[in-house]
Amino acid sequence: MRVKKLRTRRPIVLNVVAAGDIGAGRARCGSALVLAMVSLVVLMTLGLGVLTIAWGSRHTAARFQREVAAMLAAEAGYEKAIYWMSQQPDMLSALQSGASGSGGTLSFPDSRCEYKVGIFTFLKHRPVYRIVATGYSGVFEKSLEVLAVQAISGWDMGMCRVPSGKTSTYPVNFADGEIIDIPVDMTIIDGRVVYER
Repeated sequence: MRVKKLRTRRPIVLNVVAAGDIGAGRARCGSALVLAMVSLVVLMTLGLGVLTIAWGSRHTAARFQREVAAMLAAEAGYEKAIYWMSQQPDMLSALQSGASGSGGTLSFPDSRCEYKVGIFTFLKHRPVYRIVATGYSGVFEKSLEVLAVQAISGWDMGMCRVPSGKTSTYPVNFADGEIIDIPVDMTIIDGRVVYER
């Protein structure tokens, strides 16, 4: 005869909660809620910090861009003034007559510039010119002030000699209003102007 084994099921155990244990379950749920809230506050603080850093970086970059635009506009005004000066046969006469170009404005997409050329003083017999250029971009303003001495002026022409060879020179004679564009290297030794090639 064969004997069959009967499988028995495990008994189902019901958790019976006593009145005192109900509060313990709620305490566990409450601690999970507190932990979730603390985590949420920490993550929000980190997110706010990252956003603040990103906004600050963007603001700093925009500020730097405006400052650089103002400075570049001022330098462009200076370059325009120097170019105007190089085109004048007689700077003193041009300034005294109020020739156009001795001052003005330049406009750029995100900035603008005002420049002015004037006589500052004399260095012995040479005039010293003052160039003031101010660049503007947004709330930023950058100024550039330069004192310039003309390399060769009308008063120096009587002393001017131009190289004609390795060891020889010849005097230069000028008529009124004439502009001579020649390469000359100039060296000053003991207050005396010496021209060399």
